[in-house]
Amino acid sequence: MARLTLTQVLAFTGGRLHEAPDHPTEQTGLSGPDLVFQDVSTDTRTVGQGDLFLALRGAKYDGHEFLAQALAQGAAGLVVDETAARSDCLTGLGPAPVIIVVLDTLKALQDLAAGYRLTLSAPVIAITGSVGKTSTRGMVAACLKPMLQVCQTQANNNNEIGLPKTLLAATLQDQAIVLEMGMRGRGEIALLSKIARPDIALITNIGVAHIERLGSQEEIFQAKAEIMAGLAPGARVVLNADDPYLEKFAREICLSYQVSLVSTEQPGDPAELDGLTLFWSDQLHLTGQQSTYELKSWPDRPDSPRLPVTLPVAGRHMVSNSLFGLAVAAGLGLDLATAAAGAAQFENTGNRQRLLTAGPILVMDDSYNASPESMLAALSTLQAIAEGRRLVAALGGMLELGHYAAKGHFDVGEAAARHGFAAVLALGPHAADVKAGFESVQSPGICTGFSDQPALVQHLLTELQPDDLLLVKGSRGFAMERVTEAVLDFWSRSETRTEQRT
Repeated sequence: MARLTLTQVLAFTGGRLHEAPDHPTEQTGLSGPDLVFQDVSTDTRTVGQGDLFLALRGAKYDGHEFLAQALAQGAAGLVVDETAARSDCLTGLGPAPVIIVVLDTLKALQDLAAGYRLTLSAPVIAITGSVGKTSTRGMVAACLKPMLQVCQTQANNNNEIGLPKTLLAATLQDQAIVLEMGMRGRGEIALLSKIARPDIALITNIGVAHIERLGSQEEIFQAKAEIMAGLAPGARVVLNADDPYLEKFAREICLSYQVSLVSTEQPGDPAELDGLTLFWSDQLHLTGQQSTYELKSWPDRPDSPRLPVTLPVAGRHMVSNSLFGLAVAAGLGLDLATAAAGAAQFENTGNRQRLLTAGPILVMDDSYNASPESMLAALSTLQAIAEGRRLVAALGGMLELGHYAAKGHFDVGEAAARHGFAAVLALGPHAADVKAGFESVQSPGICTGFSDQPALVQHLLTELQPDDLLLVKGSRGFAMERVTEAVLDFWSRSETRTEQRT
């Protein structure tokens, strides 16, 4: 947590002290030892004794309405904006120890985080990309944890509010800080990078998520490449060599930065990667709940000659995530065998690629979110781990694809057929595109479209057969976790009825 002095807060934010009859300046502690705030909070549910409460304004809330509550819970200081200072919301607060006025409290939060980051000696690792940010962040942290105390992004705190809060949650004892950077449009990643000043920057891939807002894949690449904005010359950059945008980008920046590439494919001739470092997976094998491979690198490292790696999750995309983690460990000069042991302890978060048992059905619940890239990866993973099981998919639509929506859904249907899915149930306005893609391939399987989720669930429960392997996936807006819950509940009740009959 950020223990900041009043002097630091004023310097970082450019704020001024508010003077009023019921809280004069002489009570702020400036005349004596510098006041030290125990932490920075933007939420009265978590504010504690001695904290600095920063009042954010949002579309549905205004932290300035909770100033008295923050003080009652022990806040030692408040950060408010000029609008609040000119209003009557500061009257009646009693002997508040200190009130700091800034032009914009969101910018003040970001400035506090940026200033605090400069006091931290731990290396900052920043991660962005179209898909796989959260899993890669978790994998990087898993690789580092056996050797370092790690602070990392929690939940989805990867935006202009969440990233500063993550930085402010770091302590002076932390030895690595792993940050996830998300965006909705141009300029946002650049802002986050300038706040975080990463020592190592990762870009997982360039897909079509957010193409509705940005217009083209090239624009998406440019937005993700903004992560370079906060890097010092000579900093380390880790990129996905399997992505054509990033492979080209690596060659463009290799003279200014230390560039490492990761790949799940055997490279043609690593010696041609002039000035670049490469980490790749060899002898890759996927099973139901596991991925194994041998780590290889160029130039060869003495601690990684065909290093065996075992992951507790399946999928080529998860192997790629682990390669990012191992490349980061190598960049920090850490032992790769120990980092690989950490990767073996990786745990996915949320509804991401969870393998569940519903009676005789095996369910992969990957309902957290979806894009064309993550859909294709999930379909490929199920084929790889099927081990003779019949493949079934319940797929929600993919949002924010704009003009790419029809093609993106068509490609998913086509891939499902090519991967041998026996039944695909597609939900949403582009279900017909999924069906068209599926039927463009000669396949004995059947794809059925649905406009509402209850109808899909009803059909799915009659479609499923013992020993099926079911994939459930879709964008957040389709709440596909309800499909998983319905399948689990159905088989739970079926088993209960069977027990009662016996």
